[in-house]
Amino acid sequence: MGSLDTTYRRLTEYALEGEDGQPRPPTHGDIAVFTRTRDYGRELLGVAEEYDIPMAYDGGIELYRTDPAKLLLAWLRILDTDADRGWAVVLEQAGYTLDEIDHILATDQYPEALQEFHTALEGLDAIGAVARQVFDRYGISGETADGLLHTLQSLYETTTVTPGDVIQLIEAGIDTGSTVEVHTNAGEDSVTVQTIHAAKGLEYPIVIMANMNDGSFPPRTRNQAVIQYQEPVGLRQRKLYATEDGVPHIYDNWRYDVIRQCLGRDLDEERRLLYVGITRAESHLVVAGGAEPNTFLDELPVAVEAIEPSVEAGRGRALVEAELPFTVPVPEGPIGETPHSLMDESVFEADSESDGEPAASTGGVDFGQRLHAFAEAYALGEGVSPSDPHQERVAAFLDGLDGELHAEQPATLPIEVDGKRVSISGVIDLVHETADQVEIIDYKTDRTRRAESEYRTQLSVYHHVLDEWFPEKAVTASILYTQSGKRVQVEPLGLDELREVVPGTRVIAGPRGKTPRTLRAPRS
Repeated sequence: MGSLDTTYRRLTEYALEGEDGQPRPPTHGDIAVFTRTRDYGRELLGVAEEYDIPMAYDGGIELYRTDPAKLLLAWLRILDTDADRGWAVVLEQAGYTLDEIDHILATDQYPEALQEFHTALEGLDAIGAVARQVFDRYGISGETADGLLHTLQSLYETTTVTPGDVIQLIEAGIDTGSTVEVHTNAGEDSVTVQTIHAAKGLEYPIVIMANMNDGSFPPRTRNQAVIQYQEPVGLRQRKLYATEDGVPHIYDNWRYDVIRQCLGRDLDEERRLLYVGITRAESHLVVAGGAEPNTFLDELPVAVEAIEPSVEAGRGRALVEAELPFTVPVPEGPIGETPHSLMDESVFEADSESDGEPAASTGGVDFGQRLHAFAEAYALGEGVSPSDPHQERVAAFLDGLDGELHAEQPATLPIEVDGKRVSISGVIDLVHETADQVEIIDYKTDRTRRAESEYRTQLSVYHHVLDEWFPEKAVTASILYTQSGKRVQVEPLGLDELREVVPGTRVIAGPRGKTPRTLRAPRS
């Protein structure tokens, strides 16, 4: 990784031909990093984020072998019939030692917070709602979580599934290493990370062949399937299953490993793969390895330069000093805000108007999350039934709407404040679309309407986004107070009024993408 980081620092040495025929320094979008394995590509994303290097992964990932999938699998097991296996994972993730886990499983003395979360999950009917609650609790977001939610939602819409079916699906995905195509969003000007297989047929001005290390390219274990066929070994089982002290385990079959290690390695296919990667470079090729380079790097007919890695955080926001007679400013990312960050939080604090209790939130955050999960599932026609008066009022309201219902729609409003780009990103509870009108509905569980002026700011953001999406339709916004079932229309703020409530000194962060313009289709 060190050589790759240093290469990034020195990229301005690699001039490219501009449209006018004159040399120009490269941009992030000119660069592609090829890896032999998906795991290393995802590792690069984490390091790039740490140093503020815009980088996007493009290609298939073994979705069900990711940590979010395994954590979701654990909670589904707890909800199904294999609770001990699920609790073992959840408790380990919470920081308990093996001895403590054994004691908890033997005595059923589970931590109170985890028991309460378990009870909350039991009250959810939709698999997608369970997954969303799990991800929200652990702060899991991004393309992996979105991919899992999309996969589960698609599965639900086309088949009749139970938690047990989803458990089998994830277990099979872990076993076979099945992949799902994803693309992480780091903006248009970002370094692309791909496996060499995914890069076939593509070309980039600058290609970096990364992780050219012994044991990594080619990988020591090239196939994770439980059963493999390999000449002249024949058909062999890689993994063995057994039960120890009543707990199932998976073991490597040592006989298979011994036979495989005795065979010579056929590197012809790996050389062909390397050739594919090298020929994707239009202008410049960089080959990066570590302390133990692979045989391919050793055999290259070029001098290999040893470099001491040195990376500066925040490099993506500074002027890049090119070894050309000019400098090129790298655009800084927009300031990331949410509608909630624009609100005056003091309005939600306890005061005499609500007898010492907060005006907002009936039943706390968990209650609000359960209500929103129910509302989304009900709007999508997932066959859920209301379990409290708030949910009954939401169901009655949705039953009275015609047209198309789009639940939980992401919306981003890009605006400029004092010469700085700001992206305000949130999620609209419900978009109700008819032939000539689009309505924004936001669910609130508040006891009073004291916070309505702050909610107006939130709905104003959504109003301006949808006004751009649907220029030919009238866009309105309203709040549905689930405590009373009353719906209140909200007059949106103008863009200049919104600019006045955007903090001007926040740290540069957040999304670097385009505003989404496609609503997810409702379930028929």
